[in-house]
Amino acid sequence: MALELPACATNPLDPMYIVGSDCGNFPTYERSIKVDVNTVVFVQVSHKVTAPNNPALEYYKRAYERHPGFAMPEHYMEVPTWIPVVSGKLPGYVKALHVVTDVLETTLTLRQYTHEQTVFMTSVMDVNAEDIRKMIHMNQDKKWVLSGYVDPEMFKQYKNVTWINSVAELGDVFDYWDPLGKPNYSLFEGEKTVPRITLSEGCLYDCAFCTISRDVVERTGDDILGQVNALRDLWFDLVYVDDKTFGQANNWPLLKVLGA
Repeated sequence: MALELPACATNPLDPMYIVGSDCGNFPTYERSIKVDVNTVVFVQVSHKVTAPNNPALEYYKRAYERHPGFAMPEHYMEVPTWIPVVSGKLPGYVKALHVVTDVLETTLTLRQYTHEQTVFMTSVMDVNAEDIRKMIHMNQDKKWVLSGYVDPEMFKQYKNVTWINSVAELGDVFDYWDPLGKPNYSLFEGEKTVPRITLSEGCLYDCAFCTISRDVVERTGDDILGQVNALRDLWFDLVYVDDKTFGQANNWPLLKVLGA
């Protein structure tokens, strides 16, 4: 069924347009840290939206095609790792993936989620921040949980938005979560890509321009094995080791064991 915009909304992408308003009387929403939710919709903005004319994307696509094992999905350079990581830590919820290929179309699509226990999650970066702000602005009757690499003050005006700074804060938002949950790639089943596994976080170097932690924290063998097992939903021949500086952690020999 086609969704119609209010008659007074002559430009739905106008920053002053607000869904649910009567053309001037803005609605109000209560902010809540805990979200009453049973369905999580992950929203990922396609690079066809954020970089529609970027020649680098075509370069990488052609380069990957000439190298066996390399694969680039249609809408992102690689599977956005944050989604399987968060998905694996929220095992008790129904989950869905929505890839944004058109901001207005997505805005209309998200309105069809009328169940009040649905929450939308996305990762905000400089390249998609304004697109995400528009979607939130036009869906202020929906619950949003955001994180990312921009100043959260950008979304402070929206009372339907909860901002978290790390995966560890999921427990502040969701009643049921598993802090030890392994990544869940089921939303990307069959995707051709080069997935990541992480042996450690942090870096021992002290580069002035870098904000990465100066402490190297190694992942346990069980954690690494869990990451590897989680990749079974994907199609891949190569794996990208996600460490900031390979070799600083002492657990890299585990790769030989896993490869065997």
